[in-house]
Amino acid sequence: MQADPTVHVRTVAADEAALGVPLYPRATIEGEGASQVATDGGTTLLLSQRSPDPAREVAFFYREAMRVLAGGKELAEIGGADDGSTTLVLGDPAARRAVQVRVSAEGTGSRIQIVSTLAASP
Repeated sequence: MQADPTVHVRTVAADEAALGVPLYPRATIEGEGASQVATDGGTTLLLSQRSPDPAREVAFFYREAMRVLAGGKELAEIGGADDGSTTLVLGDPAARRAVQVRVSAEGTGSRIQIVSTLAASP
């Protein structure tokens, strides 16, 4: 029988280095910052932002930023829509890290959700 895993949740500053991608320049962060969920298996950061810019513009920003960061890593785009909504995923198996950026159209602006996961070393 396994023991229950320990889970720690707290709010932390939205740090670009910890997230693994830049913050969108014209976005405002929702809430107090990023939520950090830490378990024995690793750490996940979750951040929500809103931007007055359309989803197409925000998606273009993240597409370009993640291409620059990709250098030898795995980059994928999932489910692009006509309104600019999309999900971008950057995986780095060697570093045991993955970053997902979801851009959604919201009125004339957009919503940005970043999920950054760092797996614990085996």
